[in-house]
Amino acid sequence: MKRIPLVFLSLAPILAGCVDTPDSVSREYRNVNNEVIDSLMMTTNDATAERMLRRIIKPSKDRYDAIDKKLASVEQNSDRKDFVKAVFESNGVHLYLTELDVNRQRFVLEMARLRKLYKELADAGEECPALKELVADESTLDHVRKQLTDPNLLKTMKNFKKWKLSEYPELLEKFMERRKVFQLKEKLDLVN
Repeated sequence: MKRIPLVFLSLAPILAGCVDTPDSVSREYRNVNNEVIDSLMMTTNDATAERMLRRIIKPSKDRYDAIDKKLASVEQNSDRKDFVKAVFESNGVHLYLTELDVNRQRFVLEMARLRKLYKELADAGEECPALKELVADESTLDHVRKQLTDPNLLKTMKNFKKWKLSEYPELLEKFMERRKVFQLKEKLDLVN
């Protein structure tokens, strides 16, 4: 008799599922962006390049695709007004937008460092197939570049105006006011 309620109780988390929000989706994007760039930072030779490619960089494409699907699902399962409001009020989205510029610069710096490292090792006669893949094969990191330069979340946000919500101007004004809190106080220029 008591087994039946216990079975239902144990299945409750599975049946309920995990509810994604703009906050959780933006957090996942930030996590993957930072993991990939951190893996580039940890690359110091061909062996670490091979390990980072296998464990972090190549799997990140599937992770980005899964997060993109979650974002689409959150959008489809929400009323447009509620979705816009949730995105504009999400601290996670604000953090994501702030980190994008910094992560773009970090990515550029790490790629420059890796190109220099590859050249030094190749000039010394070392075989570096994994490093070469990182610096010479554009397709290896295309998905990362896309996430840093033309992210899905930003594309979605740019579409909000086209939705012609009567509340949009007010929501946008509040969003822009909150952006001031999250924006860097001065422009951070790591590259120049």
